[in-house]
Amino acid sequence: MVIYHESQSLSCHTHLKEFLLRMEGFHLDLTWMLSDIEATSFPMSYQTEAPSIVSGIALEKLSVDFPHCQIIWGVLSGFRIPPEKINLDECPVSEESQIWEPDYQIQHSQAVCELVAWDSSATFFRSLDPDHTSKFSNAFPESMSIST
Repeated sequence: MVIYHESQSLSCHTHLKEFLLRMEGFHLDLTWMLSDIEATSFPMSYQTEAPSIVSGIALEKLSVDFPHCQIIWGVLSGFRIPPEKINLDECPVSEESQIWEPDYQIQHSQAVCELVAWDSSATFFRSLDPDHTSKFSNAFPESMSIST
């Protein structure tokens, strides 16, 4: 699914707090890898070459502590495994990915979902969980599918 150009639901792509609010807490039970992050109003410690691993609760806290965070480029990968089991050698990227291709798959082999911010002009969301995809479609009715 992708939201491209204008969004009636987000003030900008990808406004982290607005996105999480509309997704009704789906992120809280997941472990998150933040990679390839370039953002405004967000700690520089998360904008490094090395990925950051945070709990869903920590991601929520970041969105509250930095309410104006806009992720310009970056990937948030969600996992249903403990942080220590995540393969850190797989580091998803936004700009060099094949995100626009219809047969694109979630980049990290262990992830169950992925949110990709693309140059402040598109928000991509993929999930292996149909419930997550449904929440995204309901929260962002202007989103469209680009998969085959």
